[in-house]
Amino acid sequence: MADLVTVIVRFLPGVVGETWRTSHLVPVDIEVGIPETVSTYCGVRIARGTAEVLEAYAGMPCELCLLKQPRSGAGA
Repeated sequence: MADLVTVIVRFLPGVVGETWRTSHLVPVDIEVGIPETVSTYCGVRIARGTAEVLEAYAGMPCELCLLKQPRSGAGA
């Protein structure tokens, strides 16, 4: 089974309009690293070079990513 970590990404300025530059959550296999194109939990596909990886949320978080991300320890 893959060891997944959640990475926060946001489109770079100029790639999309400012209202679309929300912080998205992306599952990444730590053994593979970040691929050429990633799919966020909300379904947005982001190509390498069009987004930045963030250490923490910056700006507005994507609400759908927050809702769809897996919950660790849920129901425990």
